[in-house]
Amino acid sequence: MNTEDVKNLRLACLHSDKERNDMSKKIDKYTTKNGKILYKFQIYVGRTKTTGTPVYVRKRGFKCYREAKDTYEEISEQIKKGTYNSKKNKRYKVSDLVKLWLRGYKNTVRNSTYASTLGIMNNHILPDLGAYYLDQLQPAKCIEVVNKWAGLAPKSVKKFMIYTNKILDKGVEWQMIQQNPMKYVDYPKIKSNKLDFTDFYSKQELEKFLEEAEKHHSYKIFTFFRLLGYSGIRRNEALALTWGDIDFTTNTLSINKTLAQGEKNRLIIDDPKSTSGVRDIPLDGQTMGILKQWRSKQREEMFRLGYNTDNEEQLVFSNGSNAFYQPSRVREWNKAVCKSGELRFIKTHGFRHTHATLLLEAGVPMQDIKKRLGHSNISITMDTYAHVTKDRDYRTVGIFEQFMSE
Repeated sequence: MNTEDVKNLRLACLHSDKERNDMSKKIDKYTTKNGKILYKFQIYVGRTKTTGTPVYVRKRGFKCYREAKDTYEEISEQIKKGTYNSKKNKRYKVSDLVKLWLRGYKNTVRNSTYASTLGIMNNHILPDLGAYYLDQLQPAKCIEVVNKWAGLAPKSVKKFMIYTNKILDKGVEWQMIQQNPMKYVDYPKIKSNKLDFTDFYSKQELEKFLEEAEKHHSYKIFTFFRLLGYSGIRRNEALALTWGDIDFTTNTLSINKTLAQGEKNRLIIDDPKSTSGVRDIPLDGQTMGILKQWRSKQREEMFRLGYNTDNEEQLVFSNGSNAFYQPSRVREWNKAVCKSGELRFIKTHGFRHTHATLLLEAGVPMQDIKKRLGHSNISITMDTYAHVTKDRDYRTVGIFEQFMSE
């Protein structure tokens, strides 16, 4: 090697060292919490046209310097040529998509519906699917998760799948994922153990329950269950009632709101489940008389606690702090009455079923019952109370048979 070659080699080495030093300033080494050494870098791209905010490409998690350097040079070259697309290179997780979807969904539903959906996301969909990158989510994984849901929550698995499909379909629409892998998963067949529908009281059972409540429990509890049994309103509709909703002149009850759980389990007033849920319900004179008497007793009880309840916005059923009762408290009342009277226990919603069943047995048309209960579709009423219509069909045959044999 002559003198000139040696000189050129030295110059090349100097340039190489300089480039390495420059690159080392752009690629940083860092240590993770568990002591692992990784590499990261940041490249200036330019400024946004609208606000002039500087834009950077930030990458981290490289296991070696060479990997970080190669990626740095590749992106730098793309930026110089104007071909770099940050969105194309960004990978989204299912959790990212859920977050974006919830942001828009929140403005389209009732607060209580949003809170319920948020619970499904946080308790089921995100724990099982949230950590997966959208481009890695395959039908096989979706099938595995659906089978898990079917085992843990068989009555809710279809709802979980519907929400997941909605979210992933939106991801396709937003070009965050090429296709929805959940659409290839069939709804699992859940074995249903159909039992006779017994969650309602007969006329005699209802009378015994109300008699026990009036004699051995508070007048408030008696009034509450009397109202449920004689109006068919839902528990949370009753807990949201104010005295302004009751017209003692026309003997009418106005249902225009319901008690619901918002975010963080906060009790809120919300709209009824559907437009048909807003309704006026005529009540019998005796029930109206009981409500009048309860209003008088409430005034006295709450006055002793320092509250003036003589206004239209006063809750019909309020706790000792003159605020909403937790819905679970009603179950406690129900169980207490059944225990003291040694009565058959039915769920609180069973008093709504009781009202509808007694109406059907009295011969009230199904369409009128649908309106009174606030069902959005008559098929809901017919499906729920098929047990009564079946009994009526047998009675109809008996009446017809007797008529034809005369």
